Amino acid sequence: MGPADLTGQTFGRLSVLAMGERRGERRKVTWRCKCECGRETIVLAEKLRSGHTRSCGCLHGEKIAAGNPKHNGRHTPEYVIWQSMVKRCQNPKHISFKYYGERGISVSPAWSDFAQFYGDMGPRPSETHSIDRINVDGNYEPGNCRWATPKEQASNRRKRNV
Repeated sequence: MGPADLTGQTFGRLSVLAMGERRGERRKVTWRCKCECGRETIVLAEKLRSGHTRSCGCLHGEKIAAGNPKHNGRHTPEYVIWQSMVKRCQNPKHISFKYYGERGISVSPAWSDFAQFYGDMGPRPSETHSIDRINVDGNYEPGNCRWATPKEQASNRRKRNV
C-alpha cells in the first residue's frame, strides 16, 4: 500500500501539487507544493502532516522582518551573510577589508539592523545564493543588492589591473 495522496490538500501556506521523488536511504515520500507567495518547494510528507513546514520559508522571513524572531535571526544563513557583509566593510582586521572597506564600499545605515536588511532582501532563494552588489563599485544598499547564484556572481566582477 502506497502513501496517502495529499494532492490538493493545504498545509499552512502550502498547497500540495503532486508527489515528488522519494529521498534518502529510507526513500521518504516528498511532495511538490506551491506556497501562497508563488514559490514552489519540495517537502517531506511527515513535515507537512506534523505542521513543521508551513511555507516555502517566507513565513520565517516575515517573522524576522517583523522584529519578533526567535534568537533575532542569528541562526539563519541570511544572518551569517549579513554579518560577513558588515565585517568586510567595517573591520580593518577582516581578511577581505582591503577589497571592500578600504575601497570605500560601505553598508547602508539602514542595514545596520539585521531585521531591516532581511525585510529588504527577504530569504535567499536557495542554499547556493549569496549577496551580490549589482554595481560592483557601489555600496551594500537596497536597490544595489540581490541574491545571486555563483554563476551570476562570477559574471559580475570588477576589472582588475593586470
